[in-house]
Amino acid sequence: YYGEWLDKIWFYNNASFHTKDTITCITVDKSKIMWLGTFGDGIFKRTLNSAQNFLTFHYNYYWKDGFPLVCYSMAFDSENNPWAAGFYFYMDCNRETAFTVASDWNCSAHAGGIKIMDMVFDSKDNLWMAVDHVEHTYLACHEKEATASTAVLEGTAATSLAVDSKDNIWLTCTDGIHYYEPGTKKNTLYTHENHPEIPQALYTACDIDQDGNVWFITSNLLLKYDGKNFTQYTCEEFNEARSVLCGRGNVWVYTKNNILLRFKNNVFTSIDLDSQQTGFMKEKRENSLFSATYNADGTITVAGDIAIKEVNIYDVSGMLVSTIAGEGKNKVEIKETGMPGKELH
Repeated sequence: YYGEWLDKIWFYNNASFHTKDTITCITVDKSKIMWLGTFGDGIFKRTLNSAQNFLTFHYNYYWKDGFPLVCYSMAFDSENNPWAAGFYFYMDCNRETAFTVASDWNCSAHAGGIKIMDMVFDSKDNLWMAVDHVEHTYLACHEKEATASTAVLEGTAATSLAVDSKDNIWLTCTDGIHYYEPGTKKNTLYTHENHPEIPQALYTACDIDQDGNVWFITSNLLLKYDGKNFTQYTCEEFNEARSVLCGRGNVWVYTKNNILLRFKNNVFTSIDLDSQQTGFMKEKRENSLFSATYNADGTITVAGDIAIKEVNIYDVSGMLVSTIAGEGKNKVEIKETGMPGKELH
């Protein structure tokens, strides 16, 4: 498993974590606690104790009709209360109260084909949901203190959404990229036909960075919108992308081939999450290629096509743990790094 924590990548194994079902979403709340949603086995919460060991809590939620929770997405309100969503239903987990998206729909007829793929709270604590169902709502909203959601936009299928600093909504949909302004109820569709600088492709996920740039992914490219222009980026390892996440100056992309890409300062770094090793990182700097292998035994192997001067190791708080001399070699073996919780620079 892997996740972003204080702008560091953690690679870790924990034999005490078990689930019989597929993990369908991973998110981190405002207290930096990791939550994992599953396909029918409820929700798992992962937190660190004082000894920096992971503790696992299992919540086996059920919907009001007795169906087990299929969790495709999670969101946290201003008080850090968890909400979860899946097939047709979404839930206030603390109150164990379930709601149906667009409640006038017939559950038995449509529930199997209605998936709440993403959900985000705006600054007013209104919950926005991206819905994957082409015949009905693709953007729904549960206003603060409301007892049901309302259908906002209909007619296509949505896979991801993001809320900007003005509480406007960006959505990736089957027909293109949508921009919805709740104040005016104006919906703008961006496609290759009306904006030729946008590649003609299926956009499946989006996120917004700290500078307000909106990032989108297709199967093989990363697209940035800075408020005026669209710019595309890609690399050799960018293949069948599945998700995108912005954080602390980085844009992270996960691919079907178990490759994690980090995009920063217009440079891609690829991390191969190989089953035989905890992680493999590759980055090109000034026409030189460096790699770092995080081994399962806690050691790190650093290699480059030019001589390595030194390797700095930091803990998850950003404190420098140690500096290892490269001695002018092209390959350095580092032992006793204290993994997990170390990042290589």
